[in-house]
Amino acid sequence: VHISDAALPDYDAFTTALVLSKALQHLGYDLVLCGNKTLDGGGALVGPMLAELLDLPQVTGVVALEVDQGGKKLTAQRRLERGNRQIVECPLPALLTADPLLAEPRYVSVRAHLRVAGIPIMKFDLDSLGDPLGLDFINDLDDVAHLGGFIRVHDDLGLLVRGLEGLPVEKGVIHGSV
Repeated sequence: VHISDAALPDYDAFTTALVLSKALQHLGYDLVLCGNKTLDGGGALVGPMLAELLDLPQVTGVVALEVDQGGKKLTAQRRLERGNRQIVECPLPALLTADPLLAEPRYVSVRAHLRVAGIPIMKFDLDSLGDPLGLDFINDLDDVAHLGGFIRVHDDLGLLVRGLEGLPVEKGVIHGSV
């Protein structure tokens, strides 16, 4: 699956999780595997946020994995600090974040590559996902109180805090830059 849209040039962790959650709701799933953390910032946020948005149980830092024959639960081994390990059982569907030790990278043979080369890749953009973000992009804080859903503000945090005083608690507010 490939998700791309020019309207989202810079993905933050929340936006990435939100878009992935909508795509996964379209596709269906039994097990969602995510990386343990990002290479650019090392945030380790997308997997846990995605699990929360999908209301899935999650296991982070997985180094070993077994799924029972019935496909109803999994047993995962998590890597902890100082080399310790923890064994966790979890019902399916679930979301796991994979530690690099979970799978050793391997080279794909030319024959295997050619065998899958003709398989189409499903592509999504924001329109095909039904505007998963529901974000109203604003530059003027005077209009904030009239907007619903999540709000991304193009301004400094001080102005953001002063401008949002008195907003209803149920409004979702995301601050940062686009």
